[in-house]
Order: sequence, then structure tokens, then C-alpha cells
Amino acid sequence: MLQDVFEHLGDILVMLLTLDEVFTNHSTLHDHWIIYKRTVKSVHHDPSKFGVELEKLKNFENLLSKLESNLLSGKIFQVY
Repeated sequence: MLQDVFEHLGDILVMLLTLDEVFTNHSTLHDHWIIYKRTVKSVHHDPSKFGVELEKLKNFENLLSKLESNLLSGKIFQVY
């Protein structure tokens, strides 16, 4: 049973290392992320056109910012 726990923990670490490597070394993913953020910002200029409440859009933008700083910037294992 304890061996299963360590095997699953090892699997999780491998996945995190793989994600870190993918996000750090693939320029296409980075370029598309920038385009996506720009698109979200364009919605910010006229949220009613897209049926989005401004407050929800701000929350979503904050979530994207946290995602970028914690996951997409190659800092998955950085201690705070």
C-alpha cells in the first residue's frame, strides 16, 4: 500500500516535470498564449458584446495571470 503511494507520487512528479518542460521550451505554445491573452483583453473593451459581465471577466483575467505566473513561466517547482 505504501509502495502504491510512492509510485503515484512519482507519477505526479513526472507529469509536473513534463509540463514544466513543455511550457518552457515550446515557443508555439507561448506565442498562442500571448494571442489568447490579447483576445481576452479585446473582450474587456466591450464585454456586453460577448455576453460577459465585467466583474467575471476581471476574475477570469486574474486567474489567467496566476496561471501564467505559476504554471506557464517554468516555475512549477518554485517555493513561495
